[in-house]
Amino acid sequence: MPVVTDRIRRGLLDWGAPVAIAVFGLVDISMRTHSRSFPGSPVSHVSFLLLSSLVLGLRRYAPAAVPLLAIAIASAWGATYPHQDQGPFEGFLVLVGSAYCIGAGNQGRDQRRGAAQ
Repeated sequence: MPVVTDRIRRGLLDWGAPVAIAVFGLVDISMRTHSRSFPGSPVSHVSFLLLSSLVLGLRRYAPAAVPLLAIAIASAWGATYPHQDQGPFEGFLVLVGSAYCIGAGNQGRDQRRGAAQ
């Protein structure tokens, strides 16, 4: 039976969801480039996707600030869409992941201390 070290386990926990979101998003963008789902330049969509996924992967280093930054990036990505169009699904996944990180990171702590850490 393979032994999973703490370092590998921590890496999988930190980067599993962000990498999955990035891979799913890259496949989605490549299959629907220049469609109503991804209007405009695919470079901007890939940039927003990779940046928000990368930031979400760094959440252990600043449990409150990093997810808030990921939310801001995903929100900015959604703001690039035309007024009546829905933003990207991948941005929604980043928002849900960030909200979970904020909630899970502050579970059982005083709110002021949890936000400061």
